[in-house]
Amino acid sequence: MKTNGWKILIVAALVAVVGVILATKHRPVAPTVPADASTQPQAAAPPQTALEQPASPAEPAVPALETAVRTAAQTKPVTAPPAARSNTSGQNAAQSAQPDPPAPAAAPPAPEKKLPKLLDLGAKKCIPCKMMAPLLEELARDYKGRMDVEFIDVWENPGAAEKYKVQSIPTQIFYDAEGNEFFRHVGFYPKEDILARFKEKGITF
Repeated sequence: MKTNGWKILIVAALVAVVGVILATKHRPVAPTVPADASTQPQAAAPPQTALEQPASPAEPAVPALETAVRTAAQTKPVTAPPAARSNTSGQNAAQSAQPDPPAPAAAPPAPEKKLPKLLDLGAKKCIPCKMMAPLLEELARDYKGRMDVEFIDVWENPGAAEKYKVQSIPTQIFYDAEGNEFFRHVGFYPKEDILARFKEKGITF
């Protein structure tokens, strides 16, 4: 009897084990969630359904870009490029740095007009020479620019008497416009006689 009891227990245990195995086999296995979900690859997104509208393709950007460039070109103010302005300022600086051109040479003075001349050699203390003094001043004033009138004091300039070969005073020497002596007189000589002597030479005032 004991032997049969053990056999029954063993069979019952086997049946229980088989039942557990069968029950475990038919139970759905739950997916194992890893401890660190951030390290696992993300699950693929489910495919779109027929209810979702597909995104429309993007409009080409080329026409919009051309329009923007054309508008910017039309509204851009017309100014000299920086390089041109730089070149212009450089040229202005170079021109301002250049030395000023030399001033034109002064024109040579016009040759002095040659005039007839009356030279009186005398002295300030000589009586007839004193009489000639106001007459000479009058001639110099009235015929300025047409006749040269000169007085030399031979007492103050003794070399003048020798130069002009004067032995008595006053002595008047007459010169034409070329500087040639054509007449001389010793003593007092009135104004009218002086002008007449020039006129005889063809010189009129």
